[in-house]
Amino acid sequence: MTLKLNPQFQTAYQQLNPAQKKAVDLIEGPVMVVAGPGTGKTQVLSVRIARILQQTDTPPEAVLALTFTESGAKAMRQRLLEMIGPASYYVSINTFHAFAALVINTYPAEFEITSQAQVLSDLEKVEIISQILQTHQFRYIKPPARPEMYVKSLLKAIQDLKREAISVSDFTQLLQQVELEEKQAARLQEVSQVYQAYQTELMKRQRYDYEDMINLVLQQFEHNHDLLRQLQERYLYFLADEYQDTNTAQNQLLFKLAEFWGDQANIFVVGDPDQSIYRFQGATMENVLSFRQHYPTAEIIYLNYNYRSQQTVLDAAYSLIQHNQVKSQDLLDDWQTGALQSQTEWQVDKIKLARLPSEVVEAAFVGDQIKRLLAQGVPANQIVVVYRDNADADFLGDILARMGIAYNLEGGIDVLTAADVNKLLRVFTVIDQLKTGSEDLDLFTLLSYEFWGIEMLSLYQLARYASRKRVNFLEAINQPELTEKQVHQIDRIRQVLDQLIAWGRWDQELPLVELMERVINQSGLLQWILQQSNSVRRLNQLNSFFGWVKQLNYSNHQLDIAQLLANVRLMQQQGIKIWENDLDIDVNAVRLSTAHKVKGLEFDYVFIVKAYDGKWGNKKVRQLIKLPEQLMPLSHQLKKEKNEDERRLFYVALTRAKKQCWITFADSYQERQVVPSMFISEIDSSCLQTVDTSEFQASLSQWLPQLFQPLPQSQPSESEKEFLRSVLANFKMNPTALNTYLTCPYKFKLNQLLRTPAAKPAAMAYGTAIHKALEMALRQYQRTGKLPQLEYVTQQFLAALDKELIPQDSQAEWRERGVEALTRYWQEYSEQLPKPIFTERFFGSNFNPVYLTDIPLSGKVDKVELISADTKQVRVVDYKTGKVRSRNQIEGKTKYDDGGYKRQLVFYQILANRDRSFDYQVVETQLDFVEPNPSGKLVKHSFKITQQEVDEMEALIKQVMQQIRRLEFPRTQDYRACQRCDYFAHCWPEGLPKLNGEQLNLWQKSDQQENSED
Repeated sequence: MTLKLNPQFQTAYQQLNPAQKKAVDLIEGPVMVVAGPGTGKTQVLSVRIARILQQTDTPPEAVLALTFTESGAKAMRQRLLEMIGPASYYVSINTFHAFAALVINTYPAEFEITSQAQVLSDLEKVEIISQILQTHQFRYIKPPARPEMYVKSLLKAIQDLKREAISVSDFTQLLQQVELEEKQAARLQEVSQVYQAYQTELMKRQRYDYEDMINLVLQQFEHNHDLLRQLQERYLYFLADEYQDTNTAQNQLLFKLAEFWGDQANIFVVGDPDQSIYRFQGATMENVLSFRQHYPTAEIIYLNYNYRSQQTVLDAAYSLIQHNQVKSQDLLDDWQTGALQSQTEWQVDKIKLARLPSEVVEAAFVGDQIKRLLAQGVPANQIVVVYRDNADADFLGDILARMGIAYNLEGGIDVLTAADVNKLLRVFTVIDQLKTGSEDLDLFTLLSYEFWGIEMLSLYQLARYASRKRVNFLEAINQPELTEKQVHQIDRIRQVLDQLIAWGRWDQELPLVELMERVINQSGLLQWILQQSNSVRRLNQLNSFFGWVKQLNYSNHQLDIAQLLANVRLMQQQGIKIWENDLDIDVNAVRLSTAHKVKGLEFDYVFIVKAYDGKWGNKKVRQLIKLPEQLMPLSHQLKKEKNEDERRLFYVALTRAKKQCWITFADSYQERQVVPSMFISEIDSSCLQTVDTSEFQASLSQWLPQLFQPLPQSQPSESEKEFLRSVLANFKMNPTALNTYLTCPYKFKLNQLLRTPAAKPAAMAYGTAIHKALEMALRQYQRTGKLPQLEYVTQQFLAALDKELIPQDSQAEWRERGVEALTRYWQEYSEQLPKPIFTERFFGSNFNPVYLTDIPLSGKVDKVELISADTKQVRVVDYKTGKVRSRNQIEGKTKYDDGGYKRQLVFYQILANRDRSFDYQVVETQLDFVEPNPSGKLVKHSFKITQQEVDEMEALIKQVMQQIRRLEFPRTQDYRACQRCDYFAHCWPEGLPKLNGEQLNLWQKSDQQENSED
């Protein structure tokens, strides 16, 4: 049965030009579309998917579309949604890495790494390579005077090898086959030894590199034909976007998936060799040749009409790219030459070329032109400033901010330079110094931070007092005779000092992430950030740093403040950065971006800055380790000139412009004289107009004072509403999120959307370990048909608990409690446990999405047991640790329970009902309490979920999701719920009415009362 499409499909289809229609209509067999910038490739991909579903009986889940970026996947999904409606949610649209992660998470038993395994941080990579160099003897990659000189080069070499899907054994074999100069061969042999030692250490740590994800899947495909066949049989049509940017590993993944269908596979790739700019990520133009060789009968379609840029921009870009020795026509023998033909109505205008005397004047000139555009009514988000390197953004952004221009920095900053992260690090520095009494200036600076609520006047009074008494700052605070009359707020200052000392004691008792969470909350830093106009960006930077510390802490459970500070210093010395998480907000602000980051986007006005030789073109790259060209089997066919990759990057920057493009450069940067980029001279002179900047330079006197004004405090800023809407675009409703919102919408916003920094509570870590032990035991039961012995179960628990972060003083208690609980549980049930058909079954993945109207749902059940094989009736089981609940408590029929557990079971029923891949009928749901009740009895509660309960729950989910999408996040009015909340200290006084003593006492007794209620 073919899919009925929305009217928008027919409109989109009719608007296609003949070449685009051919690409859409030719749905059988291999096809390559060569699509230059602005030729509508995303539209072609989206309409083609709709066409496949219209013309065939292919289910949406049998279509796999792989993209290079998350933004590309999002754009394709949105267009598809407009054309085919809810069915678009079931089309598998992923980046290559996201697809590999889905395979690993969907089939965890097939892979050596566990679901708890984490990506190795850059710091850990440096530490591992440094350790290998220290413990091994090397001649060529370990100079005696600078033994760590090759650390970064070794990491880059390993990264490149992995991106080309070259394993240690592959690399060793390759070195035996190729002819190399003696010294290079010896150096590469040592690189091979480091590569082997590095991989051994990764396996020992149960960690992996980002590049390993695809290779792990490829390795499984080579040996596990059942897994490969399952995926091959699932997908009938394959599409790949930005094909020129895929590396060898990604290309092999695509070919493997389509292999079942031979050289007539329904594989469709879209790309443009002239835009292949990710060489540093392993992408190669050789993929174009590889596709032609793999699919010799493939249809090649060329898209020559541009719907983005005015003609002069296209002519300029074409004249530039013709200077590459390897051109598209060299890769494709039937290439249709000539510049793209503009189909826009934009006024044809030459590219503006501006030469300025210095970097400051150049930045101010760009800012002046931007202000003129804004004054003409040009939307700020239609202006982009493109630079070559991330480091170029700092100075430019500083100048624009001083000129009052709001900007959005694409890709974010290194959070180690963020103000709030540095404040937090200062807190840790003082905590560490207080242990030895070595602080003074740091303490004064720390107390001046606004979130403490201490006035500067109080600190000045204290500093003056210390000077009179000839004591240091700490000694002054501790003077017993010092009073509020002498130093205003001295009591508050002493409270802060006592808190710092208390945190120092906890440093030896708590996992660092838990201590950090307490510092962020108890200091008032979190609440202060949430009150700022640019709270979203600041919270994102803080959370990015917290996530890095959490990863570090999980790999080193003994991590403390001193070690953290040492690690930060090492990272700063090595130039290792912690990039803030992408916010992905469409902010109405000028965008600052590298050329790499801006790819795939378009703007009315583009400024390409710092266009000088050595920055754009003839870029000096220090390459201590040069891998042999034979790594890429088709490289011998492509004799490239050294600037070809850089020229393509400049080509991409040019072709982002719709209406106008500016190219600017200065005569000097940091007192170093430079010459214009060679790429400027390669653009046809008829496309350029040199701008006279003398008038602007003469007016510099009015600009210079403004350029040295203090920065506006809220620059850059993002709207919280815009951020929340962007997060909700990818949000999946799950039982925890639903229950959190019903308990407190404000807490839902903080936890689920803003994701404020939070450590896992010890009770939750304990629960995770119990679940892991039962999961591993049941998986072995599934594999062998025999239930493992108790010893295996407790060993799995202890191993899982050891990976969790639990305070030292309670670790023994949790270990003892878990072993006792599992022993009791196994003795009770081991002889009657049915073999599950699913363990840890996840609903709502991108493989098998689950939707309620347009609301994506997700959730994971611990176990699915078969009740009747004939009717495929099953029971869903959810383990619970902690206090055993009665049926009335579970169903919310007591005074102090809201029915959250029952809602969870009904939610599981809905997930099972709506998951197209779940070929069973859930007739029973069960809560299995792993620990006994106070009388020593193990309890299970089973429920048959009625259709009425399902209908009511679905209506509730729709209602809650409507409120969430309207951004309704009021604070709860339930004191009892609040006092258990992490945000209670700063939320209750602001958001809730005060209770009198009698009311407060009544609420605090409620926990004791509920145990006797039923």
